Amino acid sequence: MWEWEPWGLNPAASLPAALMWSWGLTWLLRQAARRLVEQINPRVTVNSPLFDFSGHTPVWLLTTLTTLITVWLLGPTPVGLAVIVFNNVLVTLGWVDARTGLLPDLLTLPLLWLGLLVNLNGALTPLPDAVIGAIAGYLWLWITFHVFFKITGKAGIGQGDFKLLAALGAWLGWMALPWVLLLASITALVWAGIMKMRGHLKRGQAISFGPYLAAGGIAIMLYLLA
Repeated sequence: MWEWEPWGLNPAASLPAALMWSWGLTWLLRQAARRLVEQINPRVTVNSPLFDFSGHTPVWLLTTLTTLITVWLLGPTPVGLAVIVFNNVLVTLGWVDARTGLLPDLLTLPLLWLGLLVNLNGALTPLPDAVIGAIAGYLWLWITFHVFFKITGKAGIGQGDFKLLAALGAWLGWMALPWVLLLASITALVWAGIMKMRGHLKRGQAISFGPYLAAGGIAIMLYLLA
C-alpha cells in the first residue's frame, strides 16, 4: 500500500477536525442531493421526506460513526480524509435511493473517478485492480440486468446500481466486489423478509438495492482497513 504522509496534527485536534470535515461534507451532500432529485424528478417537492431535516438523523449518525472509526484506524492522513468522503457519499446515496429510488449520476460518477484517483499510486488497492474493479462492477450488474430482463421481461436492477458498484470497484478493487455483493444481497433479503412479515412489502414489490450496496461498500472498506 502506498503510504501518504500523515499530517502533523495533534491527536487532540485531529478528531474535531475530522468531525467538522465530515459534518460539513454531509450538509453539502444533503443540499446537492436535494437539488439533483428535484432536477431528475420535478414531482418531488419540499414535502418529501427526503427534504425533512429531522428525517436525516440516521444520516448524521452514520456519517459520524464511520468518521470516528476511520480516524481511529487511519489517523490524520490524506487517505483517512478520502475514506471519510467515500463513506459520507455512500451514506447519502443510500439514503436518497431508499427515499426516492434514485441514484444521481452527479454523485455516483465523481465517486468512481475519485476512487481511481485515490488509487493512482495504490493508496487502497493497486491501480490495475481498481480499474478492473470499476469495469467488472459495472458489467456484473449490467449482465445481470439483461439476463433477468430477458427471462422475466422486467427490469430487476436500476442503471444507477451499475455505476454505484463500478465506483465501489474503483475504490476497493475487483477482489472485494463478490464480498460487497454477498453482504448487500444478504442484507437486502433479510430486510425484505422483515418488511414482508410486517406487511410493509407486497409480493412482487421492488426494493431499492442502492442502500445495501452502499452499506456493503462501507462495511468492506472498514474491514479492509482494520
